[in-house]
Amino acid sequence: MKKFSLTVAILAFGAAATPMSANAVRPIARMAEPDALAVQSVITALRNVMSTQSAGATSQDIEAALAFTLDQQQQPSPVSLAALNFLLGNPDYAYKVRAALVNVRLSVRRGQRGTAAIADGGDPTLIAGPIVTGGNAGATYSPQN
Repeated sequence: MKKFSLTVAILAFGAAATPMSANAVRPIARMAEPDALAVQSVITALRNVMSTQSAGATSQDIEAALAFTLDQQQQPSPVSLAALNFLLGNPDYAYKVRAALVNVRLSVRRGQRGTAAIADGGDPTLIAGPIVTGGNAGATYSPQN
């Protein structure tokens, strides 16, 4: 019994006394790659939205459409970012489309989702006060016939 406890004590002391290098290589936890089919699905949805925008659409219009479509896809941020990065790799998009893609990607990186995440070029302030409108001035979300 004494030999066993002495052996355990030596092993425990030896393990505790082993110095750890400050430069020891530690394993890096890698994030799992996003699902390729989900990324392709998001890319297809975003391309469809970009192709349906009119020539007179502003960057903000395109950004809102992209943010809404991305939100409707209900995919995690890594999937959305992979799709946006892929689309931004195409140099043939017009400046306003690229600007919209960059802004949507920034919103996703910040963890903001949907059209409420769209920045209008400045921070909202309370100086202007709330916007109050009369009746029948809201947006309709019913499908158009």
